[in-house]
Amino acid sequence: MTADRATSFYVHRTRGDREGWTGPIRSQRQADREAAAWREAGWAATVHPSTPETKRRVRAWERAVRLRGQQAAFRMTKERSP
Repeated sequence: MTADRATSFYVHRTRGDREGWTGPIRSQRQADREAAAWREAGWAATVHPSTPETKRRVRAWERAVRLRGQQAAFRMTKERSP
């Protein structure tokens, strides 16, 4: 394996103002199939090699998803309080 060859891939998908990532995926072929499935479901999807930049973007997205979940849980708890 050469140093510039990615060992895994991520699929980035968007639809309207929604965004998501799938991965890591071990082969280019499987990542291409994953992206095709998202496209068939109505999403725009692109395959990205597992680079430091891609991993940074995935981590930022994961943090944002967790934060939204925590905020939603807080709102539900606040609404239930007497």
